[in-house]
Order: sequence, then C-alpha cells, then structure tokens
Amino acid sequence: MVFGRRVKVERDLGAGRATVSRLPLSGLSQILVTGLPVHLEDEDIRNFFDGRSARKIFSSPYDEFFASAHLKNLCASIAHSSPEFDEPHDTHGDHTLYARFNNWDDAKRVYDSLLNQKFAWIGHTFFHLSLPDPIQYEISIPYNQYRVQLTRWRTFLADTMNKRDINMRIIEKPERYKVFVHVAGTDAKVVGTLKVRVEHLAAGEKLHGLWHKSFFSDSGKAFLRSLEAGDVLVLPDWRYKSLKAFGDARAIERVREAIERELERLAGMEYTTSLKRASVSFFTKRGVADLKERFGEENVSLNISSWPCRITIRGGEDARHALRSLIDQSLNEPLPPLSTGEGSYSEDSAPICPICLDQVSVPVQLGCGHVYCSACLHHFFTADVKTFPIVCLGDDAQCRKPIALPVIQKFLTEVQFDTLLETAFMQYIEKNPDIFRYCTTPDCERLYRCASSGESSDACATNLRCPSCFSEICSRCHEEHEGMTCDERQRARYDQANNEELNTDWAAKSGVKRCPKCSVWIEKTEGCNHITCRCGAHVCWRCLGIFDAQTIYTHMNTAHGGIGLDDGVAHVDYNRQFPRFPPPPLSRGYSHDILDALPLVMGQRCRVAGTRAQHTSS
Repeated sequence: MVFGRRVKVERDLGAGRATVSRLPLSGLSQILVTGLPVHLEDEDIRNFFDGRSARKIFSSPYDEFFASAHLKNLCASIAHSSPEFDEPHDTHGDHTLYARFNNWDDAKRVYDSLLNQKFAWIGHTFFHLSLPDPIQYEISIPYNQYRVQLTRWRTFLADTMNKRDINMRIIEKPERYKVFVHVAGTDAKVVGTLKVRVEHLAAGEKLHGLWHKSFFSDSGKAFLRSLEAGDVLVLPDWRYKSLKAFGDARAIERVREAIERELERLAGMEYTTSLKRASVSFFTKRGVADLKERFGEENVSLNISSWPCRITIRGGEDARHALRSLIDQSLNEPLPPLSTGEGSYSEDSAPICPICLDQVSVPVQLGCGHVYCSACLHHFFTADVKTFPIVCLGDDAQCRKPIALPVIQKFLTEVQFDTLLETAFMQYIEKNPDIFRYCTTPDCERLYRCASSGESSDACATNLRCPSCFSEICSRCHEEHEGMTCDERQRARYDQANNEELNTDWAAKSGVKRCPKCSVWIEKTEGCNHITCRCGAHVCWRCLGIFDAQTIYTHMNTAHGGIGLDDGVAHVDYNRQFPRFPPPPLSRGYSHDILDALPLVMGQRCRVAGTRAQHTSS
C-alpha cells in the first residue's frame, strides 16, 4: 500500500518492458510502480521510495467527467433499470462512484460484466470493483467472553472457510474490550442458520433453575466471581434472576456442579413456614420489615399469592429463632382498638383486607370494589406469581375479577413489571400453541402468529420470513412451500404418497426391491442372494443388509442358512415390460460339490433401475 493505494511494483527492464520483482528492492537500480495517485509530485515519490530520482510515465489520458457519465450509462443499460449514483469528493485523486440498484441481482449482473474488463475510455485499464453481500449481519460481544469461547468461534470460522455462499469474519478490538462478528452471504437460509448459531453462542448457556436470592448480596456476588477461571465466565442476569455461563462444555458443567453444591448449602440455612390468618396482618405491616432490617433484604420473602401464606427466611438458626419469636408475638399481641375519630372507620363499617383479614390501612380500592391494604397489595404483586391473570381474592377468594395492569404497575418497579409481563406472556404462549408457534429453525427463539382456519390460503398471505434466521414458513400449515398455496402443497403431497403406494404395489407384484443405500429399484433374476448394486453396495437380497464382498457370504450362511440358490425367483414377462431386452435364461442348477467354490467365483445377474447388467464378484 502506497499513499493509501494498492500499487504494483515491478523490475524495470527499460523500453517499456517490466517484470514483477521477486528480489529485494534494495538490489534493483530501477523499478516501475503502477497504480499511484495522479496528483503526486516527483518529490513525493522519490522521498517515499528513498530514490535518487523519479519520473512520471503517464498512461493514456482520459476525461474524468466523460468516463463517469459513460460508466453510469453502462450500468443502467446492463441492469435494465435506473440506479441511483453518488460521487463523493476524494482529495487523493481517486474517483469513486457508488451505485444503488433496485435489487442485488441487478448489482451482481453489472459487477460480473465489468469485472476484469479493460476500457479504452479509462486508459485501457480496469475498474476497482466492490460488491457487498446482499445479506449482512454483525454482532459485538465482550472480549473476555470471546476469549473463553475461542475454540467454538474458531470452529465457526473453519465451517465457513472456502464457502461460496457465506463468509464470516471476526474482528478483535481488545483495546475497546469488544469483538465484532460479521456474517454475510448470498443464500438467506444459510446465512440465517449461521446467524442463529452465532446468536446462540453469544447468548451463552442459561443455567436453568440455578438461582438464589442470596446472589444479590455481597457474599453471593463474591461466590459468583469465585467461579470464573481462564476457561469459563459466569454472568448473572439481575433482571430475570438467572445465570449464564460461557465457555466449553466441560467448564460449564464444572460451574453447574459448584452452583448446585452452593444451593444445597443455602437450602440447609433456609426455613419456610406457613402463617395463620391472625399473623398475616402483623407480618405485612411490621414483621417482614423487622426481619429484612436484621437479616438483609434478599434473605426474607413473604408469599401471599397462595393460601396459606408462606414466609421464607435464610440465615441459619438465628434467623429461625427470630422468625418463631415474631410468629408468637403476632399470635399473642392483642388487636389494636378500633378508632371512631374523624377519617377512621367504625367497627361496623371498616373494610377488611382480603389478604391480612384486618382493618384496611392505607386503603386501595380495585375495580371490583374490594379494598386492600397498600402494604398487602405490594407483597401480593411482588410474590412469585405463577397464575395469570392476577385476580382479586375478595369474598374468600371467590371474586376472581382480574386486577387491572395500571393498578399492578403502581406497586412494582419498571424491572419487576417487565418481568411480570414477560412471565405472563410466555405462559400464555405455552397454553395457546394454536395461536403462537416458535420458528422451526433449531435454536431460533422467534415467534409467529398462526393463521386461522378461516384466513386465505394464498401463499403470499401465509408465507412468512423469520427476521432472525431468514427461513420461510407458512403460518397456516407450518411448513415451507415457497410459491405454492397450502392446498397445492397438500395435493402434491397426496400425489407423492399415492405414487409411492403404487410403486410399493408394483414392487410387490414384480418381485423388485429398493437398494438400501441409493434407493434405486433392484431385481434378482438368477443366482444367489448376493446382489451388487450399481452404487457399489453389496446387498443381501433376503434382509437387504449392506456388507462388503468378503463378509456377505458368511452372513448369508449364518443368518439365512445358505446363499439362496434354492430360493424362488419372480418370473416377469420381459417382452411385455422391458421389450428392449431379451428374457434372461432360466436359473441353472448347481451340484453340491461346487457349493464351496461359489464364494470364490460366482456369476450373477441383476437389473438396476430398469437396466440389466452382468456383475461378477470374487
């Protein structure tokens, strides 16, 4: 590269003759450099090459504006369309022309037409052409994640090496702590499949079921950091309360076992008990706050989404003793007297919270009319809810009116509310497979809505393209049939099944079978049960097993009690079915004293796919 240009350096032989130099430039007295920018001065060239002198040799002159106009007309005529052109100003003397076509096929046609072609109107030289792939995808991943997955990324590169329809590049930027993975190609399905594999590897392996609330604490974070080594990386997803591991399979399995042991240890420090109705109000108002202040926010949880309410605490025997003391206090503490002052409820009119079964404090009224304590609703919505929609618990849990999302949103943080919505959505998808389905490409997590039975079966209306893997799928029959309607595809399948049934009936009547290796029709006309197909397979006629020439006779004697010379052969009217060939001779008889020689010299005849051929096996 010289002055930002790729140039050609040759040994100058004088009189316009030159040859490419394969010697060090220091040993040459004179060189010829072609491809330099035209704006350079002799002094610039002399200083760059450290020479005593430099002389320009101009090629055939050309008009830059004429060449640009001529190239535009040429592109338009080849593409049979009117592409858009852009000519950015270049201060280095290069003239660059960008052409945007209606589709990639037009661009490829122009590219192929101009490639390696010399044109007189640019000085009898070539254009420097560049055609980007029509489908491109790029993703960035952290550098430390890339290092622990290096072996798997190199496998991807090896899989795409020397492939014509796809290419993959990995650009490392350690100074930016980033690695960029670029995937491009011309085949949408091939690029899409690799794209999904890249995304799946970049996303890491989710360690399902291996989560504990204590991971939010300093000690829990320290434990997760202790799992990291040179071959594995563990990252917590605080939003979705899950762990992801990056690395090879063995390292991830080692991390999984370590987390399982930690969870077993934490389970021994965990204590869960049910609360009586008289204790619920106490814990929603005071008890949970007291325990969290003493043992930590992440070590106390109250689940009031089910009945009976359950409280869980972590921290060993001290935590258990504190919880039991608060439970005793809640059962022994007398209820506060009802106030009758202004702004309070009388004993007869005070509403009862459906959760704590106590007088409502800081009331919140739902759309159905039931009133709850604000603190009780907060505990209700932040519990591990698994049933949707979330319904009212009023009238001894008989109300069951869905609670409006705006009401729920007021009691949750943005992350908690988003997590709740995602959980509800995934549960809805699992319960309604006739409405939503996942893409059929392995590891692709995209969803599509199924077409209803009443919708049109037109291919344009039902065929969808996955935005992640680019595969085609019909939302009505959930198969790929590009250019065909569902009804046409069904008829084609029926015809194919019908033809296969007819072939099976014909084969049974004619005494022919399919080669188990290449699936062409084969027929035994005489000789033993050793059939040699044109694909090279040595087939046992009785069981259609595939063997080599040295073991097939041992198999026939062991498994079938002989090589099949006494087996009947189907008689076919060859003059009627195959008039081009004369009927074969009848099966010859063999005496017992030559049976031992048959594995050494055996003549047999078979006809493959309608053609008779003579085969000899030794």
